[in-house]
Amino acid sequence: MLIGAMGLLFMFAQCSFMPDELEDFFDLPLPKDIEWGAYDIDGITVSYVQSGNPDGIPVVLVHGTPGSWEDWKLVIARPRLKKSFDLIAVNRPGWDTQSAPGNVIPDLSEQARMLRGAMDIGGQEKKVILVGHSLGGPIVLRMAVDYPDKVAALVLLAPSLDPDLDAVLWYNKLADYKVVKLFLPEKLARANDEIMALPDQLRRLGKDLATLKMPIILVQGQKDELVDPGNAAYARRKLVHADYHEVFLPNFGHLIPHFRPAEVVLAIEDAAQLAAKDDGTGM
Repeated sequence: MLIGAMGLLFMFAQCSFMPDELEDFFDLPLPKDIEWGAYDIDGITVSYVQSGNPDGIPVVLVHGTPGSWEDWKLVIARPRLKKSFDLIAVNRPGWDTQSAPGNVIPDLSEQARMLRGAMDIGGQEKKVILVGHSLGGPIVLRMAVDYPDKVAALVLLAPSLDPDLDAVLWYNKLADYKVVKLFLPEKLARANDEIMALPDQLRRLGKDLATLKMPIILVQGQKDELVDPGNAAYARRKLVHADYHEVFLPNFGHLIPHFRPAEVVLAIEDAAQLAAKDDGTGM
């Protein structure tokens, strides 16, 4: 078992969780004009940063796994976005960067319930645009399914959606053994806990996606090696009543918020325009 654990650790070190470019990204300074906030639900603290125009359209940004609000720091630093939108980047339960991280919550509906309060930060009377990257994609979809009256539009960035494409692999099963977890970096162990539960959660989510009717924009790198680009075809099949749009990035991989923030800005702006057109109020 020790040999297997060391082999697993080596494999994680070789995969794309932390390429040199991503290390450089996290070395970049944090935005200066942010405000920290937090709310509690069932004894769990959900922290977030807020930036931009407090009178603008609220945009809630949800990271993947492993991750934190910092994955969005180049997005929320964009002056064009800050001018029109109230930007709220959350730390999902289990990934808090203000205090010691806790246990992750693999259940998508429970995560949606925990993040429901984030949708009221910009104003209880306002609808929000939800933006989710990677595993954050199915989470914001679950939020939209569970709280549709609060959601104006969604932006999905390289989302994990298809339970057959996002299957649990042998190394995920190996990493689930307690003795193996002793040799894993803490972040990877917590990420694996979320990944282990994901296929079943995606099957439940897939049954509800036809209920969504709001604008949804999916942005996918065609060279993504972490989330199969075929997830876009799954979304196309399932989101049959949504105002659904796709954007493909040729010769690009998975880390869209980190290295293609301009495309994220455009997708958010387009989502806002589609939402305004759909409800005729200008939001």
